[in-house]
Amino acid sequence: MILQKAYGRSTITGAAALLMAGSMIINESLVARTFGSYVAQLLPTDAGAFWVPTLGVGLIVAAFLVNLAGNRVIGAVSNVSAVIKIGGLLVFAAIALAAAGIGLEIETFPPSGDPSPTDFVGGLALAILAYKGFTTITNSGDEVVEPEKNVGRAIVISLGICLVVYLAVCFAVASSLTLDELVEAKDYALAEAARPAIGRYGVWFAIAIAIVATASGVLASIFAVSRMLAMLTDMELIPHRHFGMPGGIQTHTLVYAVVLAGGLAALFDLSRIASMGAVFYLVMDIAIH
Repeated sequence: MILQKAYGRSTITGAAALLMAGSMIINESLVARTFGSYVAQLLPTDAGAFWVPTLGVGLIVAAFLVNLAGNRVIGAVSNVSAVIKIGGLLVFAAIALAAAGIGLEIETFPPSGDPSPTDFVGGLALAILAYKGFTTITNSGDEVVEPEKNVGRAIVISLGICLVVYLAVCFAVASSLTLDELVEAKDYALAEAARPAIGRYGVWFAIAIAIVATASGVLASIFAVSRMLAMLTDMELIPHRHFGMPGGIQTHTLVYAVVLAGGLAALFDLSRIASMGAVFYLVMDIAIH
């Protein structure tokens, strides 16, 4: 919308629209692949190479079916998963803080040398994609009652919830683990922080929350990107072909998004998907600014 007002229906506007859509589809495949990696933790160690992409593609197909079921079903699933994610993380953080004591004495960890160019790009990619969720809110504006008021409220409320959850998790982990323990625990740092209270069940709890979080993330992202693609098609900023499919434009864009995201999740690992997404976002932001 901003580029259309600035440049009209030009090549720059269309290219930026395609970059936006592509970055969202890439993010879907990234989250789906992450879902597969978490579920694979419950399977035999030698099965990961097959199951990670398979589970990722399966999640995308499942999210596609839920989106076909309509807004009422999407809303119900999203509400339940949000309660599980937020409540689970806060309970987890509270357990870890209780196990460590509520003194909140946190050790700051100094940087361990200069990062390599590859590490820097990988960290930058993940940092950019971490904030992608807010575009899901704005791109779902057509489905929101009184979007002029409620879209802004939704962003502010989500920022507040994220702040509380992130701070709770950071306090819980930093007050319980040393730097070496934190590096060793990696994705399961919160489970390791809660280990004194709940033992090995913390890892299973962490995996369960991650599975719910990634699954709901893919569902919301597919919901948003299909509607954004339909809007861009109606504005004649991107081309569209029916390929003989029944239904309206929004159903078609839903199919396109699912096929592209599934292909990326099947063919590329997490680091490559994250790097592609970062490049798309950076080029698009450069065009806008």
